[in-house]
Amino acid sequence: MKLFWQFTKIFLTVLLLSHFASKNAYAIPKKNLTIFAEPNIMMAMTKLARIYSRRSNVIVSVNFNSSEELLNQIDQGDPADLLITANSKSIEEVKQKGLADYYNIGFFAKDEIVLVRSKKIGEDLTDVEEIDLDTYLRELDNLASTIITDSLGSSSGNRSVGYLNNLNLKNLKVFSKITEDESSILKLIKDDKKRYGLVFLSQVYNDKDLTILARSNRGDIFYQALVVLGYNMETAREFLRFLKSKTAQDILIQNKLTVS
Repeated sequence: MKLFWQFTKIFLTVLLLSHFASKNAYAIPKKNLTIFAEPNIMMAMTKLARIYSRRSNVIVSVNFNSSEELLNQIDQGDPADLLITANSKSIEEVKQKGLADYYNIGFFAKDEIVLVRSKKIGEDLTDVEEIDLDTYLRELDNLASTIITDSLGSSSGNRSVGYLNNLNLKNLKVFSKITEDESSILKLIKDDKKRYGLVFLSQVYNDKDLTILARSNRGDIFYQALVVLGYNMETAREFLRFLKSKTAQDILIQNKLTVS
């Protein structure tokens, strides 16, 4: 898993460097920016990094991993200029360790929890229309159904399990993907016809093999961008401001994130 994300980071860096080389051989970037972000927003962040790199003449590297693993990497001294996560606990840990630029931590988008299932599978609740997520989950609890979530080290898994715990369900069987499992959470949901999945909308909105059955609509999952103390703080602050621009917000909306 670590090797895969390291490759992803290298690939994105090379991609952005090749962009500069092809557009203008004389426009040599003078700045660098390393972003740590969660994989469920990979599509949006890749586009944003590419646009910002071109506009600001900055080499941008993006390291995608679970919030837990990103925090571990920061603790181990891996270079990070900006941490982007929906896990508020990770943000607080970075702050408590004195690694954050306290005056440059910003909310920039919201996500929501959705219940999904493979399109190949018939519905258990075919008589229910436009059912809300809480009601759907209680019905599944009555049926003693099985739900799978992402790993607890990810924002998606952590928030989904917390959502279920707040409903105090008794019969629902909940399994969280273990961190060491390299399988995609979406593949695990698709592979077992008895499984439902509880994930973020940003993870599944463009997956043609999954059906979104219900949405939380609570709007309480906030993505934060935190500037990490270091040599590239000013560049990280500029990217943080870029996230609030109309260009960035349009891309976030295209990826089913909500902006204020």
